[in-house]
Amino acid sequence: MSCKTCKNCNVNIKDDNYEQIRDYTICSDCNSQYEFATCESCNNLIKADDSKELEDDILCADCYNKLSAKCFLCDEMFYKDSMMQVQNELVCKYCADDETAYCSYCDNRFFISDLDYRESDGFYYCCECWNEQRTIYRYVDGNWTFYNLPTEHGTKKHPLLYYGIELETGILCSATKGVGWFVNQIPEEMFAIHEDGSIMDSEGDDIEAGLEIVSHPMTYKYIMKNKNIWTTILDMRKYGLCSLKLETCAIHIQINKDYFATNHLRRFLEFMYNEQNRDFIETISQRDKMGDTCLYRSRFNGRDINIKEFAASKYSYERHIAVNLRHHNTIEIRIFKGVLKPQYFWKNIEFVEALIRFSKKYKLCDMKAPKFMRYVKDNKQEFSNLFEFIGSHIDKIKNHDKQVENCDLVGDITER
Repeated sequence: MSCKTCKNCNVNIKDDNYEQIRDYTICSDCNSQYEFATCESCNNLIKADDSKELEDDILCADCYNKLSAKCFLCDEMFYKDSMMQVQNELVCKYCADDETAYCSYCDNRFFISDLDYRESDGFYYCCECWNEQRTIYRYVDGNWTFYNLPTEHGTKKHPLLYYGIELETGILCSATKGVGWFVNQIPEEMFAIHEDGSIMDSEGDDIEAGLEIVSHPMTYKYIMKNKNIWTTILDMRKYGLCSLKLETCAIHIQINKDYFATNHLRRFLEFMYNEQNRDFIETISQRDKMGDTCLYRSRFNGRDINIKEFAASKYSYERHIAVNLRHHNTIEIRIFKGVLKPQYFWKNIEFVEALIRFSKKYKLCDMKAPKFMRYVKDNKQEFSNLFEFIGSHIDKIKNHDKQVENCDLVGDITER
């Protein structure tokens, strides 16, 4: 009679004092102390306390880690090979059935929240397949109306993205032109002008008047095609209009909330609030220290920042943070120092547009500065001012940011 050995303790077994668990022999002592199972994938023996359950299967820890993934929508774990990839995110088959659909034109699968349903033909369409046109809004008597461009607009489910740019400026007492001259240079059909007393009251600044110049909402394509609209304003720095040197001046960029699906906004916020990106964003902002007024506090009024909660509700309980969600219809990007030099002004607009596209294209785990910098480099013709700014400040970024210092992007971004 051959001698049997316990698979768990390796002790030789006498007589019939053992249990057979599939192909494994376990002595009675071990069997009384532990509950055993076998992994459904590799068939190895495992203690029940060390096992993992996945879709009603028992797995060892190694197989579980190798074969499983978390659903982006429901946060439950499933076999990877049973999941679908939707817009660069893994989704379980149940959520895929309920929350995703195919674009009838390009035949790619999308989250339903990112699709438009056309009642006339009964099909879903993604935004790239939907007919988008450039347009501009004008604010008249408390309402936004379309201004002078008879084009198609976005739909309720698939709206276009609009920018509203708020530029805070001050007219120096030493200016060579009067306040009225500056106001008259700004085209009223494209901008609203407000007197800003907070700029005049800023300590140490010799200011005759504080002006907040606010554009009517317009698409990024329209802005880029009509840069001359801003040229008149930016050129007034030659006559005593200033922004960067004034302590309280900033640029706030408003974008419409209804453009963002929840998952897209979550990725956008993840980049903006990721502590690893802090020094990179601070460099882009051109602020000496962003501090509590714009960004990196972990708590507000006793509450932790919860990016998932912010994205789901499209609301933040504070206004003075990097991404202000308190407005009913708009998202306000508040990180930028006020500037009038064209290359810095356009750098800010390009940063917001690039980050919106980047966060729409890539996964939640990709919301890191090095990956974003490579995206900018790959699209440097369109985002030329942003690319040049990153290249000229790469040493400062490297000194503060280890994730940038240790990546091979540094050489790429400086090849200008």
